[in-house]
Amino acid sequence: MQQAQKEMEQSIKGMLSEEEYTNFLLQYSRTAKQMRGRTAGFDPSEEEFLTVFKLRHPFDEEYMSAMFDGADKEERKQYIAAKQTLNEQIRQSLGDERYADYERAQDYQFQEIHSSLKKADLGTGEAIQVYDMQKVALDAARQLGENQTLNEAERRERLLQIRNETESAIQQVVGTEGWEKFNRTSNTRWLQRISPDEPPPVPTQQPNP
Repeated sequence: MQQAQKEMEQSIKGMLSEEEYTNFLLQYSRTAKQMRGRTAGFDPSEEEFLTVFKLRHPFDEEYMSAMFDGADKEERKQYIAAKQTLNEQIRQSLGDERYADYERAQDYQFQEIHSSLKKADLGTGEAIQVYDMQKVALDAARQLGENQTLNEAERRERLLQIRNETESAIQQVVGTEGWEKFNRTSNTRWLQRISPDEPPPVPTQQPNP
């Protein structure tokens, strides 16, 4: 499908002016479709969208099909280096602040947070706060996991404390309705990874009289 898309784009390119071809790609290319699906909290201007698109589209054409078709170690190494170069070019074009917004918008977890809070009439500011809390909590949990001075019981206790404090902080930011919209498995699976819920007790079977 990707090869067919690429061949179609190339055949159309010969029939259009450069400007017309760019407008065609902005409407129908895989790159443009992906970019439109990853704008949560970024909300690019027309100029910003076009700037990022012109950098990303050649990269996608050269590398993405190879990655999906299966790449060897050397090809993946080239892909990673090219992706780092691409990201640096985008950062230089957008500036540090807007690049941070762009980079966050690429994160599926932020997209889910943003979408859930939007249903509760909350905005990007609240979504960013929750996203930042998630990063802090996961980093703290990772450090606990690497702390060899704790026994298992101490580690579980501290992980539970991180989860409880994080949930409380999120609820303070988003409010009751926001928490109800946010508190779904797709959004809180990371909290479960920090400290899983205790399984419900198994009811004991009463002996027959």
